[in-house]
Amino acid sequence: MNARLPNTQVAFGTVVGRDHLKCGKVLVGRNNQDAVVVRQSDRALVGVVCDGCGGEEHSEFGARLGANLVSQSVLRNAGIADPIEDVLDRVHGDVLAELRILVRHFGDDPAVVIRNHFLFTIVGVLVRPGTLHLFALGDGTWAVANNLENRTRSVHSLGPFPDNAPPYLGYAIDGSRSPNVDSFRLIRTIHNTGEPHAVLIGSDGAADLADAADRVIPGTRELVGPISDFWQDDRYFRNPQMINRKLRRLNTDTQRVVHGKIHPFHGLLHDDTTLLVVRRNSIGE
Repeated sequence: MNARLPNTQVAFGTVVGRDHLKCGKVLVGRNNQDAVVVRQSDRALVGVVCDGCGGEEHSEFGARLGANLVSQSVLRNAGIADPIEDVLDRVHGDVLAELRILVRHFGDDPAVVIRNHFLFTIVGVLVRPGTLHLFALGDGTWAVANNLENRTRSVHSLGPFPDNAPPYLGYAIDGSRSPNVDSFRLIRTIHNTGEPHAVLIGSDGAADLADAADRVIPGTRELVGPISDFWQDDRYFRNPQMINRKLRRLNTDTQRVVHGKIHPFHGLLHDDTTLLVVRRNSIGE
């Protein structure tokens, strides 16, 4: 997917995790609780990945809503010269105000509504002509390739957090708090150098994807490959469905005859897995 900013491309995809489909042989049938949204204008591109709290009933609703609200607010507030810290402060206030209005419309106990619908983590990227920023609130993954030939097999993880409780923005809706919930974390700022580079953001399931590099895709003899394939392979940017197709292949249960016996092969990604890649082939605007 080509962006409006010169020499900038973006690709993304998501798949539901095996543990959300089955528990042993029992069908669970939960929805994908991740969401990814990309928005752009002539002056900026914003990509946001949200991951709903896995233990609650309707986390996919909050994740989808959160990804839309955050991306809209970042694009609205991201003037070319505005310091990123100021942008993120305004976004935090805007999104929190919108969520408080929505919670009131439910008409139920606010604490229950928040717990069931509005607990989600946030990882985002903002691309402007002069800079690229990675930011987050809660857990997730990210990677930066200063050289597109970098064959990295790993991503950086955000967290873990005490008691496995990320600082969901939703905790601030009714005045309750958890550590660091009052602000976004600025992960990295990358300034123009004239050299091509790429960044990847994802839900925490993307860490399992990176760890699976040397495993075999179910039912084939093909290796999963390093996470860097997602910014090095042009196909992912030419076809907007390519990342989705790759993730579905990795998570499809299948079987194959080996030495005359049928062997089952199970999907590799236990958790919902979502990733978004931004590639800048030349950034000397």
